[in-house]
Amino acid sequence: MSPLANVDSMLDPQSLTASPAGPSLGHVWAERFRQSLATADLNSALDAYTDAPSWEDRWFCLEHASRSGVDPELLDSWCDGWPEHVLPFLTRGAVHARAGATSSAVDLSRASELDPTNPIPWGQLIVVSRVVGRPAADVEHFLSEMMSRTALYEPHVDYLLMLSANHGGTTEAMLAFAREVCLVVPTGSPLRALLAIAALDAMLSDEPKDHQAYLRENGLFDEVLMAAGQSVFHESFEVQPLVPALKALNAFAVVLSVLGQDDLALMLVNRIGNTFTDWPLSLLGPPTIETWDELRLRLTDKAPQMTR
Repeated sequence: MSPLANVDSMLDPQSLTASPAGPSLGHVWAERFRQSLATADLNSALDAYTDAPSWEDRWFCLEHASRSGVDPELLDSWCDGWPEHVLPFLTRGAVHARAGATSSAVDLSRASELDPTNPIPWGQLIVVSRVVGRPAADVEHFLSEMMSRTALYEPHVDYLLMLSANHGGTTEAMLAFAREVCLVVPTGSPLRALLAIAALDAMLSDEPKDHQAYLRENGLFDEVLMAAGQSVFHESFEVQPLVPALKALNAFAVVLSVLGQDDLALMLVNRIGNTFTDWPLSLLGPPTIETWDELRLRLTDKAPQMTR
C-alpha cells in the first residue's frame, strides 16, 4: 500500500481530531474561551483570551471556538453591546471566516481598526480567502500585514496551500514559498514545517510511484531532514507555543515516515503521545487512534533496525 493511501481524505490542514486530549489539544485558554462562550459568560471569555500568553495562543482560542460552534445571536449581541472592543468583532469575524463567509471581512477590518497591532484579523482574511478559493496573488497584502506584526502559523499554511497545484497554483510556487520561509524564520520555528507540508502536497499533486525517489529528485529529501533538524529537533523548539508546535510535530512525523526515516519519525510520535491532528494523519489512513497506534507500532518494529 502506498504511504499516501488516503489522498481523498486530505480535507483541511487545520483539522483536529478527537484524540485523548480532545479538540482543544490540551490548550487550557482555548477551552476556557469555548466554555465561556457556550455559557454566554462574555467577561470570562475576555479573560481567557487576554490570559492566553501569545498571539498564537489567542489565535487558537478563536479557532477552537469556531470549530466548536458559537451561537450567532450571541455574537451579534456581543458586537452590538461592546462596539469599541476588539474581541467581539474578532470572534465573529473568525467564525464567519472559517465558514467561508466573505462578510467576515467587515468584522475583521473593524477588529484591525480597534487593535492595529493585532495580526489575527489579517491572518483570518487569508483563511477566508482560501476557503472561498481566491488566488494567492490576491492575498499577498494580507500576508505582509500579518507578518509585519507576527508570523502566525495557520495563515502561512493556508497561503502555502493556495499556491499549490492542488488549489490552482503550481508545485514550484508552493515549494519556493516554503523554502523562502525556512530561510528567514529563526531556528526552532514551527514554520519550518511548511517544507514538510509542501513535500506532502507535492506528492499528492504529482502522484509519483516512488515517493522517496521523487523527493530526492526534487531536492526535498535532504531539505526536509534539514528543516526537521532546525525545528522539531532543535532545542529552541521547546519554547514554541503549544498548538503550532503540535501541528509541526505531526507534519514532520508523517513526512519522515514517508521518507523511511523511521527512527526519527518514532521519536516525534512518542513526543506527541496521543495528541495527534487529523491532518496529515489522514494521508495514512482514517484519522483515528487506531491509525495512530498502527503508525506507532510500524515505526517501533522498523526503527530499531535504523539505530543498530
